[in-house]
Amino acid sequence: MNVFERIQRILVELLVVDESEITMESTWEDLGADSLDKLEFADMLGEEFNLLVSDEDAAQMSTVEDVVKHIQKHTKHNQ
Repeated sequence: MNVFERIQRILVELLVVDESEITMESTWEDLGADSLDKLEFADMLGEEFNLLVSDEDAAQMSTVEDVVKHIQKHTKHNQ
């Protein structure tokens, strides 16, 4: 499973949206997420990828692609 698929799975679980609704271009607004969802998502990302995602980092990620790039940047030596 690649990074996008793992993030997609987390978003499906957290936001109860259909997998097909989640694309690299999807924004938080597209997915119906609010600020509390973003915080919980940051925690779930941390658990999934074994890294710390700060609230500030999470706030700067506006699309799924931003999340994928952040994870790839911070885990390239860990995976």
